[in-house]
Amino acid sequence: MNIRSIAIITAVVLVLAVGGYGLYWYLNSQTSEETTEPVEAETDQEQAENQPQLSLEERFVQAFYDVELPNLEQLEQASPITGNQEADERIRSIAEQRGYRLQSIPTVELVVHQGVLMQEPVVEAWNQLQTAAIEEGFYLGLVSGYRSPDNQREIFINQLRERGNEEIKAHYSNSQIAAGAADAAINDILREYSIPGYSKHHNGYTIDITDTTDEYPFFEFDQAESYSWVSENDYANIRQFGFLPSYPEGGPSQGPNPEPWEYVWVGADIAMNL
Repeated sequence: MNIRSIAIITAVVLVLAVGGYGLYWYLNSQTSEETTEPVEAETDQEQAENQPQLSLEERFVQAFYDVELPNLEQLEQASPITGNQEADERIRSIAEQRGYRLQSIPTVELVVHQGVLMQEPVVEAWNQLQTAAIEEGFYLGLVSGYRSPDNQREIFINQLRERGNEEIKAHYSNSQIAAGAADAAINDILREYSIPGYSKHHNGYTIDITDTTDEYPFFEFDQAESYSWVSENDYANIRQFGFLPSYPEGGPSQGPNPEPWEYVWVGADIAMNL
């Protein structure tokens, strides 16, 4: 065999060897990918299963902030409170630390129903809820609905003036507020009253209700017999009409203390599937 023949045979052997290794590498890499994909999928599933499950109360709150209700626009800028920038920033800081958030306001004319302003979809839902309650022997009434930021400002300022009169025998000045001298009073007010721009009542889908036959004031609605009907079975009797408790007991901090009299309408499809 001559040198030329030996060179040709050697070249063929090398090509076959390299091609065989390439084929082995390709098949092996495909097998690796096929075996790793299910592992990755399984890991994702395990991670999802290990995620903490939200409580029902947390889902109530999340549903309100996740739903895109019609005829609303999100407030992008906070409303004035005292009119003094430093004082207002101090008040907002305390409010936001408690969990208050800027809310939305209506973009359409609201409806007056039973003496209360509200978004049109709430009217039918409230009528159905009220009728269902009557059929069970309970009589619910409306206390309030839509509240403008200006109206909320007036409420908050009046509360701050009252606290000043009680605690320092004078109104808190803007400089006192900005310096933190009114922090305790402000924090105490925020347990019950929102600052302007941060109240769910600004959207027109939020209502305060009461038992019209009970001797308890509306802010003690949880003491009334009708509250037992409203809240039983995880609020099933109101959720079927699209309402959720706005500030439920056991829910995440949103600013005020739990308010058993306040409810927000998000639609029956969402409320019943939480």
